[in-house]
Amino acid sequence: MSAIIKRLLGLTLLASTALTLVACQGLGRHWDDETTTLYIDYYKQQCDDEDSSLCFRIREDEDDSWEVADVPFSNFDDFQWGYRYTATVTISYDDSGDPDSYSFDSTQSMEAVSASEEAFSLTLYTNTGILYALDDSSWNLGGEIDFDCSASSSCEALDAAVANSYETELQFVVDGSGGIALDSVICAAAEDDYASDCEGETDVSWYIAPVMSDCGLSEAMLCQLFKVNASGDYELLQLEDGISNWSFSWGYRYHIDVVKTVSNGGIITAVDLDEDDDSPDDRFGSSYKFRIVLRASALPSQNSNFTLYDTIALDCEQYSQCDDIEDVVEDYEDDDDRAERYLLVRVYVDDDGSLIADRVDCEDETTLDAFRSCVEDDYDDVNWMF
Repeated sequence: MSAIIKRLLGLTLLASTALTLVACQGLGRHWDDETTTLYIDYYKQQCDDEDSSLCFRIREDEDDSWEVADVPFSNFDDFQWGYRYTATVTISYDDSGDPDSYSFDSTQSMEAVSASEEAFSLTLYTNTGILYALDDSSWNLGGEIDFDCSASSSCEALDAAVANSYETELQFVVDGSGGIALDSVICAAAEDDYASDCEGETDVSWYIAPVMSDCGLSEAMLCQLFKVNASGDYELLQLEDGISNWSFSWGYRYHIDVVKTVSNGGIITAVDLDEDDDSPDDRFGSSYKFRIVLRASALPSQNSNFTLYDTIALDCEQYSQCDDIEDVVEDYEDDDDRAERYLLVRVYVDDDGSLIADRVDCEDETTLDAFRSCVEDDYDDVNWMF
């Protein structure tokens, strides 16, 4: 073979190899499956605004924010709402190195969420069919989990929102056994009107109750009760700072204008006073009785008259209610785990400005679930339980 032919064959081989390398590079990098630890949140949310399915909320590090796993997530059939999981998961990747699917392998740990986290809100696009009624009081969410709306008296509002295909903010609570119940319809509006009607700042008028109740937050404190019309039901304003630039006095029912700030998740994040009530209605005396929630960890034992949450004097002796309160506090203090205990107490503000406890209800319950059941079953005037 001549030197010229050999040289031509060599050049042809080099060109062929180069073309092969270029073609292989065009296939993209191959990403191997990875088995890793993944943190999974205690509830799911709608995968996207055009999907009727639910997706897990995940993060790879405990300091990260929760993200929606909007790709297939298989083999986690034992997931229970209300529990956070640390799990071993195998992740498959696409050609760009992004997760393409998750496969659940095993549970490292699972932990029920605390009482202060049992409520969560979801923004749902109901035109996708993600919500459908099973009967007058039962609904299904995402084809995965049923829930009841009757306890919160929200069935009619939910039915109207779905019938109109509204974008809807719903607040749920988990029940500790993998189930959920509807707590309230926070807001519902047509998608084009949702941002203006349900998000950001809104000017509203509120009636403020003449008493306060435990906030239901991780730290013991009192929160205001508000309602949007005089004949409506009070709701609990779960904000540590309450209403900014406004001072509350026990025994008065206020009608004030406020600026309410709502997050994208439909939760009230701040309330600022716009216009105060210069002549609030007097609500002093035993004709104006209210039930409020108190927690044992914030109450002293063996004390018939004390300052309630460092705000107002509470007299439990006048109606012989001190023993019931002290029993609950002592049960809490004697518990090695210091599991919180709650009381439902009927009170009124006396003419001298002190708070009188004339009846103690639901004081024997040893779990928050049992306490909630007692309140919901027997006391219709309290519908703002946390």
